[in-house]
Formats: sequence, C-alpha cells, structure tokens
Amino acid sequence: MAGAAAFAIQVPFSALPNFGRRAVPATIRVIPKRSSCVDETRMSLLLRARNAADPDAFTEFYQVYAPLLKRFVQSRGVDETSSDDVVQELLISLWRRLPELDFDKTRGRFRTYLWQSTHHAVTSWYRKNARHLKSRVSDLDSRMLELEYESQGVPDREFQVAVRNRILEVVLKRIQQEVSESEWQKFKRHVLDGVSALDLSRELNCTSNAIYQAANRLRKRIRSMFDEYGEEFDV
Repeated sequence: MAGAAAFAIQVPFSALPNFGRRAVPATIRVIPKRSSCVDETRMSLLLRARNAADPDAFTEFYQVYAPLLKRFVQSRGVDETSSDDVVQELLISLWRRLPELDFDKTRGRFRTYLWQSTHHAVTSWYRKNARHLKSRVSDLDSRMLELEYESQGVPDREFQVAVRNRILEVVLKRIQQEVSESEWQKFKRHVLDGVSALDLSRELNCTSNAIYQAANRLRKRIRSMFDEYGEEFDV
C-alpha cells in the first residue's frame, strides 16, 4: 500500500533450516497429557477465550496478538500514540465476538477474520481523526478506500507469515520452559541453528539418534501448540 511503513517480520521461517513444513491437522482439539513436554491439558486458546469463566484466556489472547497487531496498525499509518488504544479496542471487541465465530478452518481461518477486523479498526481510526489527519495525509479518502478494499480480501503473504512467526515465538518460549536444558539445546542447535546432528553429537557428547529423537519430539509439540492457537503450520 502506498505510503505505508514496512511491516516488520521478526523471525523469518527461512531462518529455520531443518523445521518441517507439514501442516498440522485442521481440527481444533484438546491436547492430551502424554509426555514430559506437556504440563497440562490445553484446549485451543480461541475456544477458551470464548468462555467468560476463563479470564486468564483473554490475558493470553491479548499477549499473543497485541504485539503483532500493534506493528500492523502502525504499518497502515496509525501513529505510535494511538496504536495501543486501537489494538486494545480491537482485541476487546474480538474477544466479545468470539462466541459467535465459527472456527471451521474449511470456511476460513481466524487470521482472515483478524486481518479483516484490523483493517476495519484502522479505517475507523482514520474516520474519527479525519479532521486532524487531512493536513498530514495526502489523499485521505483514497487511503481509507484502500483499507476498505483490503479488508474485503484474505490476508496477504506478509501478514500470514507474521501471524505464524508470532505464534512460533510464543510456542518456542513455552517449550523452552517445559523441557530440560539438555533437550532444548538439542532441538535449538539442530533445528533452529541448523547444526548437523553429527557435529552436534560431538559438541554435546551424545548420540546423533538422541538429537533426532529430541528434535522430532519438539517438532510434534510445536505442531500441537499451533493447533491450540487455531493455526496450521503450513508455511
């Protein structure tokens, strides 16, 4: 979009050389307690956030999506001072509407709804501040029409990758807290840093098979966590 700032993507998937690209199953499901990686049974965040009796779910919902959406609304011209308010109002509105949403991924993923709702929120901000913006935004009406047009479509590649990168950032932090330092280093050095299993086995004084097993366990865990957030790891 003309005049829009670049939308920063923090963790390019190209930086994860050994990470599998197979998609997780499309259904939203409860993840059973089955290994040392899993501390608790966790239902999809989106399903939990629909439950008013689970206030912690909204806190997590906000923490996951707020940084992503703040960068996005700023890329669409919302100033630093206003971006926090726009994102807060947007996420509260989304949270209130979650019980009405259909999370059947065959009909459309949550990130499509997120994309469209965010564009509507930005357009609303432009309308509310039109008087002040006319002096510093050339062709304000054209800018709002572009935002409205974008809101009718599906997320562009940049937004889709940014959503997945944010989810990946969150789940990697969770995994690091759940597993032993030894397990984490095997996974991180082999999968994230791209060190060969042979070289890493010498470095960590273990077998290559131990590294492959750790990497596979945590790959499966990541795919399960993506499912918890209503996403598919299919990039």
